[in-house]
Amino acid sequence: MIKRILINLIFAELLYLLIKPLIIKLESEDDIDTAPNDYALETDQFDLNRIKAEVSE
Repeated sequence: MIKRILINLIFAELLYLLIKPLIIKLESEDDIDTAPNDYALETDQFDLNRIKAEVSE
């Protein structure tokens, strides 16, 4: 009984060690790489300039 539990724990640990790098690789594609494509467009600045002009008056 203890031998079977020990073997199961060993296999679970080996499976975890094999899957962990795969999970890291699949999750490494995050939004940081795609953020500049839709961030700080020219039209975004127009609203900020209008607010700045209203505040400075």
